Order: sequence, then C-alpha cells, then structure tokens
Amino acid sequence: MFLAFISPGILLAAAKVAAVFAMDLFLSNFVGDRSSDDRYTLTWSQTNERTLLAVGLILVVLGGIYTGRLTRCCRAPPVHSLV
Repeated sequence: MFLAFISPGILLAAAKVAAVFAMDLFLSNFVGDRSSDDRYTLTWSQTNERTLLAVGLILVVLGGIYTGRLTRCCRAPPVHSLV
C-alpha cells in the first residue's frame, strides 16, 4: 500500500523534470532567458541546507503518515453493528 502512494508521486516528479528539460530544449524563450550577469550561484553549504530541509520535510510527512502519528488523533470511534 505504501508503494501505491509513492510510485505515482515519483512518476509525476519524473514527468515534471522531463517536461522542464523538454521546454528548455525546444522552447527556451518560454522557460526564461537570463544573461549570466543576472544569475547567482549558491555555495555548497547553502545547497546542502536547502536540500536537507526539503528532504527532511518529505521524510517527516511521509513517515508520520506511514506510522500513523499524523492521523491517529482523527480516528472515529468504532461503530458497532446492530446485527
């Protein structure tokens, strides 16, 4: 069941990456054209910080859903059958 939620997300992410690369290749004006003077680069520490924060958030959310810690408070009381 866990893979049923993860697989579509990975496929959608891969499709988005492919779409961005295709747009950059074929529609470069649509993606944006900035001169090299306007670009800024990140240091390795800034890149690692942003990457770890994003990956950490994903792991906390998926781990909380998978373990039930994020959904445990919202359980409805059991309904007993009348039969």
